[in-house]
Amino acid sequence: MQALGRLGFVGTGKITSAVVDGLFATRCPPVVAPVVLSPRGSHAPDLLNRLGPERVTIASSNQAVLDASDTVFLALRPPDAIAALKQLCFRPSHLCVSLMHGISPAAIAAAASGCEESSIVRVNPLPACATCDGITAMHPPHPAVSALFRELGSVHEVESLDELHVLHAASCLMGPIFQLMQTGATWTAAAAAERGGRITEAAAERYMQDLLSSVAAEASKDTRYGFASLVAQQTRGGLNEKNIARLTGAGVFDATADALGATLRDLRAANLQSEGRDQ
Repeated sequence: MQALGRLGFVGTGKITSAVVDGLFATRCPPVVAPVVLSPRGSHAPDLLNRLGPERVTIASSNQAVLDASDTVFLALRPPDAIAALKQLCFRPSHLCVSLMHGISPAAIAAAASGCEESSIVRVNPLPACATCDGITAMHPPHPAVSALFRELGSVHEVESLDELHVLHAASCLMGPIFQLMQTGATWTAAAAAERGGRITEAAAERYMQDLLSSVAAEASKDTRYGFASLVAQQTRGGLNEKNIARLTGAGVFDATADALGATLRDLRAANLQSEGRDQ
């Protein structure tokens, strides 16, 4: 951790908030404090109030973050990123960690003065980093950055930017999974009410949350055989197998693969566009 020196964040949205919270969670080793945050972003005041000035400080500008930091995390909104990057001046010693999904390392280096593409590590952390239960895809592999994010959960290093895009696309199943659980919660409360039951919407929501945690525990219990084995373990002719068949017949899983493919195309296109190129 010490190899990264003092940490600064340009852009203080949800992911920055999750990473900073995780860094100061009790299971994580000490970081060089205080972490420096840029002034814009809805989460900066919340982080300061929650963690205190001895852990977090808010700089006067984005450039002031760079001036006070050794490792700079970029978490700007993609529509605003290039304009903001053109106002920044990096030192040769800076390490840049980009959390921005629509802006390629080449585009960052072209926009920001003094920033070399070879000094940029691209990461894609998920919000559960806040509780050190996250998952982070990374390119290129970097020992110090990897060590930091391993404190926040699991790290998956890949050898190419396109492989990172593939993992990022796959991680976008998070939203559909939440929507699936919401559908289950709504259905549960409604189905109970049809027969005069008293399962409230809040109780149905808690049940689906616990179900998701239980399913995740089952999936992570034994990874030797993978998801195909878990599918095959469903009782032959049983209710789960029948539901798999129903959803397969309805094209749900084919549509899921199509959606992932479209997400990957969006990521590739956004990165090329950030460089002024077409796909």
